[in-house]
Amino acid sequence: MDTRGGPCVSTGRCAFPGGKRGLTMLTPILDALEKQGMPVAFLRHVEAHVPLVASDTDALRGWKWDMQLHLSAGTLRPLANPVPDTIGGEAAPIHTLYHEGTHAFLYSKRAEPAVVRLREEALRYYRDAGLAVGGTATDPARIVEEAAADYVAHRAAMLWRTMEALAEAAEIERTAGGMNRSKMEEQVKKCAELPHEYNRKGAQLVFGYQNNFWGYGSRQLMTTKPISFALKNYCDQVILQGKIPDCFDGLPERVRQHGELLGRLRRLLPVEAAATY
Repeated sequence: MDTRGGPCVSTGRCAFPGGKRGLTMLTPILDALEKQGMPVAFLRHVEAHVPLVASDTDALRGWKWDMQLHLSAGTLRPLANPVPDTIGGEAAPIHTLYHEGTHAFLYSKRAEPAVVRLREEALRYYRDAGLAVGGTATDPARIVEEAAADYVAHRAAMLWRTMEALAEAAEIERTAGGMNRSKMEEQVKKCAELPHEYNRKGAQLVFGYQNNFWGYGSRQLMTTKPISFALKNYCDQVILQGKIPDCFDGLPERVRQHGELLGRLRRLLPVEAAATY
């Protein structure tokens, strides 16, 4: 995200899905994502309150009180008809959309007392936070913004990849007849480990970075400090609408779907041939 450049100007007629620009640019995408169970209310708020610009980059840009959300066709075109299936490819643009969308959402809420207090608390929390390269933070405000955006984007992509993995397991069920026992056992193991993989990703709590300097060639310096409880809770409940829990067990519909798929896959395992010696 770049929030320190000069004012941005629209690049002209939008070439995104539907040929729309301005306040309706995201609507078809958000409708489709919502049907798949993704949290989109905060992005609808962004669409209504932050100017959207067709661009060749993805960033919240502009002057301090006159920001625009720039979104690229490379991010939005793959989301024209998002379906978590075996083809894949949408997790990366979802990550980008949710990351930049979080920046825009917090910007649009910047004057709300709850968000003002949240930022103040998070600033205190990240002051002198450790950096992965050594030393401590010198720009805690940047770390706060990037921690929130990285956390939300990580969670959104995590849920989408989980739904893709379930779709892949369903496809394996349909094509199991052509697999030998070894290959089928591999697929059953992969399906069985899906909740553990979700939980592993859900346990990741270190997000956010600052730059070593502003300008061309600068590097992102990651923090080593886990996201603050208050910031995590706000992201979980307000931005993600409580739809992406820390543990797979918090997704009852996915738990049911996974259990049924795993049971059917196990029943499809070929019977081992009896020894002939």
